[in-house]
Amino acid sequence: MPSVYFETITSKQAFRRHAGNPTPLYCRQQHELPAASDWSTQELFASRVVVHNVRGGVLKHRIPHSSSGFLRPPPRQSSAELSKIIVPLPPGDQDLTETELIHRLGGTAGMFWAALLHSFASDNAGHVSREEHAAWAMSEDATVQLASTFLRHALVHCPLQEVTAIGPTPQLLLEFSGIRRRMLTHFGEGTLELEATADGEVALLRKDATGRFVHLGQAVMLLEAKKRFELVREGKPLITDNVLGQMLAEALTLRLSFSAAESGYFEDTIVIVAATRQYLCFISFYIPDPYVEKLQKGSANDDMDVEPPRYDSDEDGDLEYEGEEGKGGEEDDEFITVRATDWLDLSTERCRQLACDNISALVDWQLNKIG
Repeated sequence: MPSVYFETITSKQAFRRHAGNPTPLYCRQQHELPAASDWSTQELFASRVVVHNVRGGVLKHRIPHSSSGFLRPPPRQSSAELSKIIVPLPPGDQDLTETELIHRLGGTAGMFWAALLHSFASDNAGHVSREEHAAWAMSEDATVQLASTFLRHALVHCPLQEVTAIGPTPQLLLEFSGIRRRMLTHFGEGTLELEATADGEVALLRKDATGRFVHLGQAVMLLEAKKRFELVREGKPLITDNVLGQMLAEALTLRLSFSAAESGYFEDTIVIVAATRQYLCFISFYIPDPYVEKLQKGSANDDMDVEPPRYDSDEDGDLEYEGEEGKGGEEDDEFITVRATDWLDLSTERCRQLACDNISALVDWQLNKIG
């Protein structure tokens, strides 16, 4: 089975070993820039992407207004409403219709369980069968429906977002929208155009002087859904170069759009939740200011010491490297740093809890920005 970028390029040293001499994106002509859905290995190398896996299943977010360091995940949040999408249903409820589940559990929780039980039921949780997966006939819309109901319920009922008639209320809210988001941006001194479309978004609302929450028109997380995995190894799904490349294009497009936003909102880290069938993976793309400036102005920095490409021919299987970089060291302004959780199987209670923990960490990160 061929190597994949996500598993191979896990440090700056690994990048230099495999990259060869990629032409930076801003040095391309418009006709040489593929559509976002077609980005793959070449665009990953041209964008200088390095991947770090996350241990513990919860994505950590950078400390706001700090050049380094990460926030600790907030204490695990719990509530009666949140538990409705975490705690398994009683055996007698698993054959109920969507209408019955909605009346019993409420709107989003009932819709989530109906989508999970009726479309994604599996007797082998956490293991993906290649044969079963290849024969999967459900559309991508089924994945979007499941992910949307879960994310919406987790956000609405996250205790950090509790809005009540009495007591203090948060200064901002995050809300999920299942409407596809089309994004358009320019770079390379405005000569190159990039367009990308996400399957949904988590939008930011802030409280104005009157006490009302107002949409800022900016997304803090995108949803990218697929109906099936393109690559499965020993029962574990893998993120292919094409899927990672497509998410990179979405992250870059959104990141570059912040500089032109009238809302004043700014973010150097773009979070994307990848969804396939009943699996979620939380992924962050750290795209620092100096990187963006070079991309926008088209000023090359091609003095990197890279070796001849070995990405397709490396047969020694050695993907671990010595030194700080191989241990997930600090980011470099010349690179895009990608961090990702494992795939979380929403058919298991443990992974539903971890997915809710990721939502709490996302909300906590945004709250920390305003102090």
